[in-house]
Amino acid sequence: MKAIAIVGSRGIPASYGGYETYTENLALGLDKNDIHVYVTCERSYKKKWFGLPVIGTFWVTRLFFPVIDKLRLISEVFYDIVWLLFFTFKTDVKIVYLLGYGAAFFAWLPRLTGKVVLLHVDGLEWTRRKWMNRSSIVGLALHICEYLSHITANHVIYDSKTIAEYHETHYPQHNSFTLPYIIHTNRSGHALISPEYYLNIARWVPENNIDAIMEGFEMSNANSLVLISNHQPFVQGKTICLGPMYGAEVHVFREFTKCYIHGIESGGTSPSLLEAMGHGNAIISKDTPSNREVCGRNALYFKNAKELARCIDYLEERDNLRYDMAVKSLRMFKEYEDSALQQHIELFQKLGK
Repeated sequence: MKAIAIVGSRGIPASYGGYETYTENLALGLDKNDIHVYVTCERSYKKKWFGLPVIGTFWVTRLFFPVIDKLRLISEVFYDIVWLLFFTFKTDVKIVYLLGYGAAFFAWLPRLTGKVVLLHVDGLEWTRRKWMNRSSIVGLALHICEYLSHITANHVIYDSKTIAEYHETHYPQHNSFTLPYIIHTNRSGHALISPEYYLNIARWVPENNIDAIMEGFEMSNANSLVLISNHQPFVQGKTICLGPMYGAEVHVFREFTKCYIHGIESGGTSPSLLEAMGHGNAIISKDTPSNREVCGRNALYFKNAKELARCIDYLEERDNLRYDMAVKSLRMFKEYEDSALQQHIELFQKLGK
C-alpha cells in the first residue's frame, strides 16, 4: 500500500504526551510491516534518537518544522495546516492521519487530490480545564473544531467507547472508527520485587490532578510518592518530583513501583494507564468512564484526595490484592496489545486501496 502521513504530534521519539507515545508506537509498528510512514516533528526533535532504533530506515521518514514557544498553540495549528497542504500534493501518500482537531477547518485539503483523511479526536478537548482556565474563547474554538472534524475529514477516529458514544450521539451521520492506542512496554520481568514507592507520571496541567494526588498521599499511611512530570525537581512532604524523564529511565520506575496512581481525567484512553498495565502495576485511578473502560474491575478508583487516601491505605493493608491486581494487569494488557496494531493495519489497508 502507499505511504501514511501522521500529522499533529510534537514528534518522535516520544518525549511529551500521549499523542507522541501513540505516534512512535504506531510508526514503529507500521515500519515492521513494511509500510512507509511520514511523521511530522518539531525541529527540536531532530537530535533526539534515544529509544528509536529504526528511525532513519527506509520505512519511517521524519519531517521537521520550527515552533515558537511563546506562540505554541498558534504555531502548532499553523504547521498542521502547512503539512496538510504539503501532503495534498505528495503523490506517494494515500492516507493522512491528523491527530487532534485544531486544524480541522483545513482537513479537507488532502481530499482534493484523492487522499483519505482520518482525524483522531482524542477526547473532549474543549472541556479541559487547561483551556477553560486560560480563556473561554479557546474552549469555544475547540468545540467548533470538534464539529468541523465531522465535516472536513473522511473518517473520525476514537480511542475509547466512551468518546465514541459521545460523538455518535451528537454527530450520528458521520463515518467513524474506534481504534485502540498502540502501546509497547520493555519489561525485564522483575516487577513486584520489594517495591517501596507509589508512582505518578503526568504533565502538570489541571486535569491530571497532580495536586490532589499529592494531597491524598499526604493523608495516607504510605511512605513515598515518586512524581515524574514537566516540573522542576522538588521534595515536598512524602512526594519526590524527579522532573521530566523519557525512555528507559521511565520504564525502570514503572517496573519497580508498588502501585501506579493515575489522575488523568480528560480525553479517551490514556497511554500512561496502558503502560502501567503493561508493566504489571497495581493501579489506583481517577474515577472516569474512560479509565473504567480500560481497567474495569482491576483498579481502585477515587474522585478526590480523601478517597485516594482511603484507596492507598486499603492497598497498603493487602499485599495479596496488590499482587493479584498486578498479575491481572499484565494479562489484560497482553490481550489488548496483541490486537491493537493489527486493527490499525487492517483499517489502513481497507481505506488505502
